[in-house]
Amino acid sequence: MSEEKKVTEKRLCISMVDKYGNYRKYVSGNTVEELVDGLIVTNDASFVDWFIKQGYDYTLTPKQLNALSNIIENSKKIQYVCDFVNYVEGANIEKLQDAVIATNNAPYIYTFARDIQGANIEK
Repeated sequence: MSEEKKVTEKRLCISMVDKYGNYRKYVSGNTVEELVDGLIVTNDASFVDWFIKQGYDYTLTPKQLNALSNIIENSKKIQYVCDFVNYVEGANIEKLQDAVIATNNAPYIYTFARDIQGANIEK
């Protein structure tokens, strides 16, 4: 007589559902590292923004940090940029600050200067 054991796999995942209940995008991984690598592949700033706010006990590698930073920078969404700087240890404030200044968008620049400690928009 043999016993059958069920193994349940716990996967980390992020999904986006449209207003009709259909999955728009889905990222998953068995580890936080795999999840981060999946985020990089999706190139979706909204996924990255959600992920960084979850407080996973994980240190990004320099390569991952740079890739996620580029995704956020290219999103052109001030809230994502501010969240990234505030939530991600090691975020390059100067690089993101330069991207904000390069937009020449006064409200965007003002928001960054107001919300980010250590911002120097007087360049």
